[in-house]
Amino acid sequence: MSVVPSAPPEVLDITPVNASALVARWKPPPARHQNGIILGYQ
Repeated sequence: MSVVPSAPPEVLDITPVNASALVARWKPPPARHQNGIILGYQ
């Protein structure tokens, strides 16, 4: 059973690519808050 991280991602950066697309980049939460291997975000 997986457990969700107890903290949000850090340093969220959103960059426009064109009129209809964005690129999102982030750093994972600190290791002590990850609660296991992070496979993705929803």
